This record gives sequence, C-alpha cells and structure tokens, in this order.
Amino acid sequence: GPYGNFAGRDASRGLAKNSFDKTMLVPIDGPIDRLEDLNDDEKEALSDWAVHFEAKYQLVGKLIENKD
Repeated sequence: GPYGNFAGRDASRGLAKNSFDKTMLVPIDGPIDRLEDLNDDEKEALSDWAVHFEAKYQLVGKLIENKD
C-alpha cells in the first residue's frame, strides 16, 4: 500500500503534505527533519494525523538524533 514508503522512517513530512512520494523521506541516517518550513495547513494536517495514530496505536518509540 501507499504507506510502504514510510516503513521504518519518519513519515511526518509526507503526512503533513499529504504525499506518499519517496521525495518526502529524509535519509534514514541524516538529521531529524525539523519541519520548520511547513505552513499552517500542513502543521494542522500533521497534528490531525498524530491524533489519529495516538487513538489507534500504542507509542513504541521516539526519534533521536544520530550523533555519529
């Protein structure tokens, strides 16, 4: 399905922009995407996704910065 591109990755940008395109993914070994360039509509969309996932799934981890 369309979520396959997000497996094991930070899907925040793609969810905010309502895009499943691989260009929405940051390199897995790169810095965390701070999402500072999102507009208000994209921030709201991301917040809506967070509410959806928090109601449906248990939190199992958090992203951390790769300091290597």
